[in-house]
Amino acid sequence: MQASGVGPSVTTGDGPLRYPVTAGSLQALRGQAVAVGTQEATTLHWRPGERARAWLGDGTPARLTVVAVFDAGLSGPGLLLPLGLAQAQAPPGTVTTAYISLRPGASPAAVIRELNDALHDSGVIVLPRDGYLHQAKLGRAEGENIGLTATLAMAVLYTAIAIANTLVMAVRERVRDLAQLRLAGATRPQALRTTAWEGSAIAAVGVVLGLAVTTITVVAVPAALRRIGSAATVTVPWNPRLATIGACVILVLAPSIAAGYFAVRPRPLKGVGIPE
Repeated sequence: MQASGVGPSVTTGDGPLRYPVTAGSLQALRGQAVAVGTQEATTLHWRPGERARAWLGDGTPARLTVVAVFDAGLSGPGLLLPLGLAQAQAPPGTVTTAYISLRPGASPAAVIRELNDALHDSGVIVLPRDGYLHQAKLGRAEGENIGLTATLAMAVLYTAIAIANTLVMAVRERVRDLAQLRLAGATRPQALRTTAWEGSAIAAVGVVLGLAVTTITVVAVPAALRRIGSAATVTVPWNPRLATIGACVILVLAPSIAAGYFAVRPRPLKGVGIPE
């Protein structure tokens, strides 16, 4: 579970980070104490005043007193620890971010410039708030995109194979029907167009159902996020959506037409099982 070590600037509400407290008080966050996020408190059944059993970053067991429950939003830490406790128990390399409070009247640009000059050889970069939030957003988006792409690529590949295989078998089962259609007077191109129209109907139904599911998701997810206090705006990526629809239509029509082409190649009498 993600935990952050915080100092007096957070517990008193005077620093750059402020967490709304729903129960207890962050001012009591010192010594062997812990503050827990609302979602984690519900999952772990922790309440202010209880003694909670936990394992710190280096694996050390600890009995911590729950002093507050706070709302961390969607990307905040699940636990807050006193800064001294977190620093003492954190393995090397686990501290990745530090937040700096400026004294009244200090110039943010001048402080950032001086800190970057002083920390130039350490690899640490000091950013203003907006720059840090932008970098954090890009980092999360990149990680999410890699995971989603890998998952969706496998799902789409297996789905495409299953759809193409099903359509090919369905058309092959209709060799007799297509042969009867040709015996009734239809030409080979007309019979082939029949399979194409059937594939188009299947593709249209699939696109409509997919759009319906997408619409429900686009409406439901922001509504759910607003209920937990996180504002969300919906951005519809039209180009990827149109490309996906086109790929789905091709995926349905290509095997349907290819299988139909081979299904109408035999003579009609052979297709219905009558020797010539």
